[in-house]
Amino acid sequence: MSTNQTAHYQLSQWVKSDQVKMEDFNADNAKIDAALAALATKVPASHLSAYSTSYSGNGATSRTHTLPGKPVMVMIQGSNRMYFGARGIGILFCPFLTDGYGSVSWGADSITISGANSDRGANQTGFNYSMFALLEK
Repeated sequence: MSTNQTAHYQLSQWVKSDQVKMEDFNADNAKIDAALAALATKVPASHLSAYSTSYSGNGATSRTHTLPGKPVMVMIQGSNRMYFGARGIGILFCPFLTDGYGSVSWGADSITISGANSDRGANQTGFNYSMFALLEK
């Protein structure tokens, strides 16, 4: 069980001495699923469009991505990790990071991802990342 939890959704935040359990991941995924479902009731699917792009990590701990519309959900894959974020949730969730998450700030047509290091911010030097986003029309 995780020692700490995030402020808004009580998602697991492990420290090195914690025993990581599948039940913690399942509980976190259920919370994220519920938050995404709540978003879906606010923005009908007919008002969404899909967008994808790729970028190369530059090693910075913060990076802004400008998108062609208002992002409501983002998924990033790279550096052997998968990151998830949804508007209204200030964290960038990565189930493979056991000692912290990145944060995400949502702009009108952008997202800014930050982390304690470039791994938390989905921006490690030398890695290529693929981004998929749902945008509000």
